[in-house]
Amino acid sequence: MPSFVTALPVVALFIRLSVCLSDSTVQVQLPSSVPSYNVIQDNFPGISLEFNVVNHLIGSSPSSVPTPMVNYLKNLRSRMSSDFRLRVGGNSLDGSFYNPSASQMINFNIASTSNGVENIPVTYGPQILSTLKQLSSDVGGIYHLLGLSLIYPSNDTDVINFAQAAEQALGSSLDSFLVGNEPDLYEENHKRPPNYTVTDYSGELNKVVGDLHQASVGTTLGAPSLCCNHPNWGLADVLTATHNTNAINQLKYASLQHYPQESCDSNGVDRWNISYLTNHTAVQALMTTFQADGVLMARNAGKQVIMDEFNTASCGGQPGRSDTFAAAMWTVDYELGMAAHNYSAAYVHTREPGVAYDIFTYPNTSSAENSGWTTGPQYYSLLLLTEALSTLGSSSSGSVVVDLNLPNPTTTWGYAIYDSSSLSGAPRTLVLANTGTSSTTFVLPSGLAPTSMLKSVVRTMSAPSVTEKSNIKYAGQSVDGTGTIQGKHSQTTLSCSGGCNVQVSGPSVALVVLQTQSSGTLRAVSMPCVSLFVASFLGSVSLMGLGAIW
Repeated sequence: MPSFVTALPVVALFIRLSVCLSDSTVQVQLPSSVPSYNVIQDNFPGISLEFNVVNHLIGSSPSSVPTPMVNYLKNLRSRMSSDFRLRVGGNSLDGSFYNPSASQMINFNIASTSNGVENIPVTYGPQILSTLKQLSSDVGGIYHLLGLSLIYPSNDTDVINFAQAAEQALGSSLDSFLVGNEPDLYEENHKRPPNYTVTDYSGELNKVVGDLHQASVGTTLGAPSLCCNHPNWGLADVLTATHNTNAINQLKYASLQHYPQESCDSNGVDRWNISYLTNHTAVQALMTTFQADGVLMARNAGKQVIMDEFNTASCGGQPGRSDTFAAAMWTVDYELGMAAHNYSAAYVHTREPGVAYDIFTYPNTSSAENSGWTTGPQYYSLLLLTEALSTLGSSSSGSVVVDLNLPNPTTTWGYAIYDSSSLSGAPRTLVLANTGTSSTTFVLPSGLAPTSMLKSVVRTMSAPSVTEKSNIKYAGQSVDGTGTIQGKHSQTTLSCSGGCNVQVSGPSVALVVLQTQSSGTLRAVSMPCVSLFVASFLGSVSLMGLGAIW
């Protein structure tokens, strides 16, 4: 397994310190007690791939896995102690058919009345499994979440065959199957007759789950992957309807999907403003309004809750909003918000070229390419998140995330991330955001780091403005069209045992790693302000950061 902790013997290490003028000050107050009910692992953030373009994203065979995809995922996997979460599914999978004799991975040979690429079904062959297995090997470990169709519950032979093939091919790297996709929209999308109800859905789910069980496959499943807030179609309604059924007993995950904004108007009407993505109160509202009762019910029933697909806005997002730095900041906020509110994993979705919210985009050609990809703003979110949650190289059993509820949430927000085994102590990391245009100083209290700690470190995800689409950096570095991290690594070092000030220019998100031993690891972050260079004479220092250049 690749590691991003590298021991560097040095005589003098030059560390950049930032000196900035600040226009506002925010006092950071830590919670008096930390809840222990939702412990997450450091592979909490995952990626979701739309099924019918997966041959472009991962290649059409084990020998054609695109180098950029390997690099993109390896950058993230190397920051984790656990295998990276990858989901393959979506609307295009729900209605597609598995053909074990197919010579190609994806075949567009099924008629569709849909206008959206994400709804076009396909037939698919076993190459998808062998290619996923190769990708996992190339990346250093992937935890696979695979969709199963629920469109034809009375004729699910191909579903059973695919599940059997997947379990045999992927083995322990197969996390779970997701049965169905957005059943709350089946009627609206003409996949079911009028007046289709949760009771109807429960019967269909129970039938397919029963068939999987009889075939001795699909021992871990996820459902219902609801997307919306339709009346009588909540997660709580589904859990109630499936109570004491084979379906509910087989569920490992209670799964959801969500796009908080909608961009499906064919006339291109602007339905929402970019300020939605920079206002922390919008994320806080999602935690209390979207399926909150069902999430709590699922957790109380012993089920893990996952967001198996999300992004800024439905139908590919909105250009000028979903493809901006504002979306990158929002993704960090939403992921950590879910981590703080009973979710166990969250997968940000990506599709084909031309989609505004893509994390990364392959060239618009007939086959996967090894260069010329485009890195989307939200990829930088994942770089920051994987470092913020990382327990690599430690004995930690997980993390607990807490919203700091900072003042002025329209322009500032923050989270504290604690080691689950020491909730009474100081947090391991802080994530502090300034979505405004001027600098903000976050005043951290004393006691965050014992005097035995050598340094606390800060890195930032930054851009010139919230509308920026390409000039985005994390820790001073960018990611090129091969998925390779480029540029000089940049971070700021602080001493926070007696309290300290973290100055964050606007707009940017700062990762502050507080607990760094004098003989251990320096982890996290920077600020784009006036810089001084100070020499620190050490015997050796360990630096965390894939692609760091010193």
